[in-house]
Amino acid sequence: MNEVNRFKSEVAKNIESLHADSDLQALSCIWIRETEPYKYS
Repeated sequence: MNEVNRFKSEVAKNIESLHADSDLQALSCIWIRETEPYKYS
């Protein structure tokens, strides 16, 4: 596997891990809710 394909594979695995992390999803919702008044998110 060349470096580009290795990188793409790593990115895909990281995205899958982010999708499966319910704690991170909850924190993200809090972040969006709390920063919305500042038009940051």
